[in-house]
Amino acid sequence: PPPAPARLDRATGIGWRMFCNDRLGCCTIAALANAIVQRTQLGGGTPLVMDDATVEHCYGIVGGYVPGRPETDAGAVETDVLGWFAREGVRLRPQGVECGVWARLAAGDREAIRQAVQLFGSAYLGLDLPRRAQTQTVWEPVAGDDALDRPGSWGGHAVLVAGYDEAEVSLITWGGVQKASWAFLDRYCDEAYAVFAPGEWLGPRGTSPGDLDFATLAGDLRALGQVGAHQ
Repeated sequence: PPPAPARLDRATGIGWRMFCNDRLGCCTIAALANAIVQRTQLGGGTPLVMDDATVEHCYGIVGGYVPGRPETDAGAVETDVLGWFAREGVRLRPQGVECGVWARLAAGDREAIRQAVQLFGSAYLGLDLPRRAQTQTVWEPVAGDDALDRPGSWGGHAVLVAGYDEAEVSLITWGGVQKASWAFLDRYCDEAYAVFAPGEWLGPRGTSPGDLDFATLAGDLRALGQVGAHQ
């Protein structure tokens, strides 16, 4: 893929939503649902927004959540979510959604994350959040071995990267933008994916917001990492 620009903002002006993640541990679904909002808004102008009932339905199938049984609200695996949406997303009503194909990125590869944002709108990440992040305005790592800073002490969390500059990234989580340093991702990101959904990302002329066509983007995805899709 071509080198990514030093800074890029695909986060401003998007109608980011909570998608039930204020009351359920459905962050893996919510992050992907926000990626769909962004891709359809930037790719075609009309955002496709999943309603809460659909989010809960997907969370139940992929994560085993049963309404009224809080012990089943235990999250879901990112690759399971990607795989299910690739197989079944088009059947969701009323319009259906697309996941397409994805590539697993090296979690610490800053350039691959930047290229995912440039080429496909966002990168889909899994973070092992530290408890210290609960009180930080900008998520930053802190040196030392305090229990507050241990990866996963706050829990695992799925987010999008939808923008960046030399120092920080724009994470999409809980319905808005959370700034974090690249160093924070270096320490706490344990999985990362680029997702290519042609039906949502390519406009009427068959090109992306970056004016790239299907064949070019498909080749770039393969170059970024190991490609997965529904089987």
